[in-house]
Amino acid sequence: MSHPKLDRSRLRIRKLECRPSKVEIVRDAVPPETEPRALSTAASEALAECVAKIRAARLADRPAMLAFGAHTIKNGLAPVLIQLIERGWVTLLATNGAGIIHDWEFAFQGLSSEDVRANVDQGQFGIWEETGYGKHGSFEGLCSGAGIAKMASECPGLPTDAAGIFQAAAAGDNRAVRIVSRVADSLGCGIALLIDILNPEAIVIGSIFARQESLLRPGMEAAIAREALPGAARRCRILPSRLGETVGDFAALAIAIEAPLHQT
Repeated sequence: MSHPKLDRSRLRIRKLECRPSKVEIVRDAVPPETEPRALSTAASEALAECVAKIRAARLADRPAMLAFGAHTIKNGLAPVLIQLIERGWVTLLATNGAGIIHDWEFAFQGLSSEDVRANVDQGQFGIWEETGYGKHGSFEGLCSGAGIAKMASECPGLPTDAAGIFQAAAAGDNRAVRIVSRVADSLGCGIALLIDILNPEAIVIGSIFARQESLLRPGMEAAIAREALPGAARRCRILPSRLGETVGDFAALAIAIEAPLHQT
């Protein structure tokens, strides 16, 4: 069943300063020394068990990971999380995308938490200029065959598939060259984030990069040099996958080998 495509040009992307926010971090942050609210007997027992397990893990020099939803950040508990890390009780934090957005908005403007019900009704929920900060799209939207075909469809007369676009760019078509340049720049910006966060020795890329390395590498490397931490970028090698077109075969084989192990 076909459905009409979303026309992104009709989105009303507004400034954060226009949005009423329900939480002000200076007012609502929870200092670690705050007296905790009373808990039910069941909640107290669960908390005591959790504390005992964390203590035992840390005394044994084992890691303790705290996974939490976005409301932990939205409700002002970041100072508590920071102290748990500083005192060594927690070694890793894991949250979802909404948690990251709340944390960023607090850092940017000291405010977060929009009125979900009201903004969903108005078609405005989550559509704020600064939160996205110009990052329109993703690896899949900007660096995949489907993404390239979408960009090509906006240029009448160009091939409508990724392979055709790269061929046209190699032949000097200015519109195709601009598409490939955008793909390379987006790829480099995404890789720069991975380099900054993970500080890897190498990143291996398959798919289109493995097939079109000569056209993508210059723009990709320029974006990495512009966006990534210099020291980490110098240490990281960007390599095309040696598996080439057989990567899917190896992935399927790995799943088939591991499946029986998970069924026992």
